[in-house]
Amino acid sequence: MTKHKNKKPSPQSIHPPRPASSNDDPEKVGTRVVTQRKVESYSGPIPHPMVLEHYEKVLPGSTDRIISMAENQSQHRHHMEKHLLSMESRNSLLGLIFGFTIGMTSVLGGIACIMSGHTAGGSIVGGVGLTSLVGVFVYGSRERRKEREVVAEMRKNSSEQLPGLVKD
Repeated sequence: MTKHKNKKPSPQSIHPPRPASSNDDPEKVGTRVVTQRKVESYSGPIPHPMVLEHYEKVLPGSTDRIISMAENQSQHRHHMEKHLLSMESRNSLLGLIFGFTIGMTSVLGGIACIMSGHTAGGSIVGGVGLTSLVGVFVYGSRERRKEREVVAEMRKNSSEQLPGLVKD
């Protein structure tokens, strides 16, 4: 068996240049049509400055209103993010407090069971309580680390979106 390498044919071998004939228009022989396309993209909380200029021509004062709307939306978003973070922090703290309370109650209950002569039951209850305490603190520290990362990411994103327009 012989191996053949697949070579792509060059464009000239597919469509070789046609020799000029006496019937061809001399101005069209050897000419090429080149098409060029320009694409522009813009993304942001306010329209592109050229679009704002058109708004201002159609309705004087509209540019100030549009920028004011973008600023108000940004302030509202910041307020909501702060509120959400404070609620998450409160819930995390309450979870730690209640988890600690439940864990300590079961540990103390296990100690009371062992003291009253029920060593097997007291060991199980106390062991489960101690395990839950460790789990609560590990989970709580992980959640606090995630919260710090979220806050840092939000600060980074807010400074990139409206530089010079964001009022903290």
